[in-house]
Amino acid sequence: MLNDVVLNQVLFRFESDDRTDGVLRAVQEAGDVWMSGTIWDGRRAIRLSVSNWQTEDEEVDLALDAFRTAASQLPAHVPAR
Repeated sequence: MLNDVVLNQVLFRFESDDRTDGVLRAVQEAGDVWMSGTIWDGRRAIRLSVSNWQTEDEEVDLALDAFRTAASQLPAHVPAR
């Protein structure tokens, strides 16, 4: 995690820009949850926004599972497309 969460935005990344982009792409393609990419301090990052008061633990778990699955299926070094 890259930032102090003060409202609803969480930024995080993996160990490299390529892996960050690869995991984000895999999560987006799976279609269960949606996050967007961004640049933070000159490096690729993933931006997660929780802005609905109806978000519950089940949705958080769904997002975490989507990232765990994507990260486990990609090698530590993901070539850029």
